Amino acid sequence: MPLSTSKSFLPLLKYILPFVLWLLVFRDFIFLKNTVGMDTLAGYGIVKFFMNSLLEGVFPLWDPFLYLGTPFYAIVVLGFFNPAIYVIPFLVLLGVNYESAYVAYLVVYFFVGVIGFYGLTKIIVKNSETAFWGMVVFLFSGAGAGIFTQSNMLLMLVPAVWFFLFLIRFARRYQPGDFLGIIFCGMMLATSYIPFHFLTLFLASALILMLVDGTSVGQFLSGVVRFIRQHFLLTIFCLIALGMAVTPLVLYRMADGSGEVVVPARHCSNKNIEDCLKDTLQGSSEMSYLDTAHTGGLAERVTLHSLFSHLDKFSYASDDFFYVPTFAYLLILIGFFARAGRALIVLVLTGLLIFMISLGEWTPVHKFLYEHIFYFKYFRNLFFFMAFLMPILILTAVIQFQEFLENGLQFLRKSWSLTAIFLLHGSFLFFLHAQNNILPATVITVLGSAVFLALLLYKKISPGSLTFKILLAVLILFEPIQVFSSYSGNAHAYKRDLPKTHQPLVFSYTRPVQNENNQSRPNHFRPYIKDFWYDMAMQDAPGPVEPKGAGALGRGVFYLSMKLDRTVWLNYVRHKFILYDHVRPWNNQEQEWPEFQTDLLEFNNTVWVEAPDEMLLNAFRASSSGEAEKILENSSSFQVVGFDPNHLKFVTNFLRDRFLVYTQSFHEGWKLNVNGKPQKIYKANFGFQGFWLPSGNNTVELQYQPRGGRKIYLLLWILCWMFFFCLIFVLSRETKGDHKENQMQPRIHNPASMWLGNRCAFVYACTILILLTGVNWNSAKKNRMRYLLGVFMSEDYKNFNDGILYFDRKVAVEPDNASAYAGLGLCYFNLGEYSKSIQAYKKAVALDPNRSVFQEQLAVVISKAEEKVRH
Repeated sequence: MPLSTSKSFLPLLKYILPFVLWLLVFRDFIFLKNTVGMDTLAGYGIVKFFMNSLLEGVFPLWDPFLYLGTPFYAIVVLGFFNPAIYVIPFLVLLGVNYESAYVAYLVVYFFVGVIGFYGLTKIIVKNSETAFWGMVVFLFSGAGAGIFTQSNMLLMLVPAVWFFLFLIRFARRYQPGDFLGIIFCGMMLATSYIPFHFLTLFLASALILMLVDGTSVGQFLSGVVRFIRQHFLLTIFCLIALGMAVTPLVLYRMADGSGEVVVPARHCSNKNIEDCLKDTLQGSSEMSYLDTAHTGGLAERVTLHSLFSHLDKFSYASDDFFYVPTFAYLLILIGFFARAGRALIVLVLTGLLIFMISLGEWTPVHKFLYEHIFYFKYFRNLFFFMAFLMPILILTAVIQFQEFLENGLQFLRKSWSLTAIFLLHGSFLFFLHAQNNILPATVITVLGSAVFLALLLYKKISPGSLTFKILLAVLILFEPIQVFSSYSGNAHAYKRDLPKTHQPLVFSYTRPVQNENNQSRPNHFRPYIKDFWYDMAMQDAPGPVEPKGAGALGRGVFYLSMKLDRTVWLNYVRHKFILYDHVRPWNNQEQEWPEFQTDLLEFNNTVWVEAPDEMLLNAFRASSSGEAEKILENSSSFQVVGFDPNHLKFVTNFLRDRFLVYTQSFHEGWKLNVNGKPQKIYKANFGFQGFWLPSGNNTVELQYQPRGGRKIYLLLWILCWMFFFCLIFVLSRETKGDHKENQMQPRIHNPASMWLGNRCAFVYACTILILLTGVNWNSAKKNRMRYLLGVFMSEDYKNFNDGILYFDRKVAVEPDNASAYAGLGLCYFNLGEYSKSIQAYKKAVALDPNRSVFQEQLAVVISKAEEKVRH
């Protein structure tokens, strides 16, 4: 290799090596020795269904396999308009299986986010070397490991990082490429999971910036106005594109508001079945404050202890992978004596506000927003805000590190600076000593950090030297490598055999009685995820509906599944096509239910139809004697000749007129044509599709045509790809042109010194004061106890072995948490291990003797244990 080429390759190699190291650390996930879990597993099922259908030539808008058919709303929230996700079908066409392709997509997309984080950090600290080390910290934080269990946060994080990167660049240069980047990221955010988390972050940061430096905000807005005047057509085009990106969400909201589709999980997380049924059938997509703030907050999943204690015991059965390398926390602490610039103040205050919101009912902040800002009624999972909190923490640490490199501890003499360094590190070690099971790597990192910063302070090593780079790499990577290696080992227990191969679209006349073919171990605390196995396999799921876990499903289907006897329900919906000769009007009167249930149980030859017209009643007044006819296979009188998720075609040849019930969820988006002529679809047997079919030869077609149709989705899909290529083209031209900062750039004055001062000590003191006064710690404690005890109380959650793993870590991290011991006792009790259950409950009683429920549960376990001994 020529010398010049070698020299140009070495800087690039420096940037490649961290990614290679990350791949080595997570190799068990990359090569499928570990299987993705939690919501990422559900995401795989949905993505597999979509890509499998797409490669079959169908853009699916309906999912025929789950919940007796349901609108495929996932197309709105799982990033199917994002060009990055199409690495999956590309790899599948090259012969890679779906699971490997899906993991490759997750990794590639995360790496795109890491590169964006590097660019964002570089703009803020104005130093590429420091930005590189910040990128490494981010790469080896919980944001990376979390992609294998919570891909939803990845969908929010990556476009958010690039959005702020383009926004800051635009504020400095006012170039069309950056404006296109802002709009494209906005489009990705509008079509990737729920955009309300990002919208909250954006509004919070804008509010904080206006309070900190309102003058520069005004100057920025003036620059935006000038840009619009100069690029009016481009602005109009971009706004139209952004409006198009929001359209699927609007269509979803309109469909959701129709009441035909319900989402039980939205209303059932904290209620019994009766209240769940009542609230769900109200048809409102709004959630109560309890539904949005309870058990979805960050505080139920992350504690101060869990940030540093038992880092080698992160459970793969949990979605609380909040991890930032300890060295980053040390940099934040040492920055207590450093100068606070505008960027740091905005970061800290924005992070504080987002943190307060993420706590849910712990603080009054979320409740205030819920009552005064409409969109807070439509989303929960507040712990997803940790996708933004981890980068904010890391950015804060990077800014503090850059300030230390440039100015040391500016407000202290050198001797006092050294004292401050060792005092802060010593105090941190004392804090760690009070915790349980601190990794040796964490202790070594703290000690090494003290020595490293002292050497820098006395200029014994210089930034950029080889010694500096080696020591810094060790401080950043030593602990994360041990943490993630342990995490990978812990994930071995959750290996699943997932459908990976491409499946043709085949129609089945019956549904399975139960999920005996499902080889996927039901996911931990998420029983509904096992349903997505059928999307992976492109097969029909059985009839059961889990009220606290089900996604969007037909209103009637949900009501029937809850109201009818389970045996009656499962036996009836096993059959997809049932022929009737007698129609009876359905008035939804309570006294009708016993007879209605008998008709379904015995397959009596009577179908109950909502609002039948006179023609239908006259045509089917025949005797209701005998059984309805179940169609089990193709025959001379009935044959399915075409099927895909959005379409069903069959031919009939009946000797007389028949009324056919297709036990697929009733939805107004389905249209019926008989011999090329539109016909009415009736709501039959409360929740299914029913239609009259004449005698003789007929060709029948069912087509799903929701409001807006598929054209609007295809148009948006094409528009996103156009934007993507246009963005790359424009940015490449601007890079070649070597644009300098535009003259329209507002002049930034001295930041935030008016009322916040310029010391981090003041900013940190305000942050701590707000946390101490703004958090309702008593409510928080009760909330956490309800969460821990409620996880396994429902009959829907029976994976108690996973519960033991979960609560084992909780009691290890929080040895004084009585409710965690009670949860452990509950799991052992349900597994019949009474001695261990008694031991756990005794510990719970000892820690909280005033809580009578623990004593009552202990008495029950002791009684069961004695009964077992007697028998």
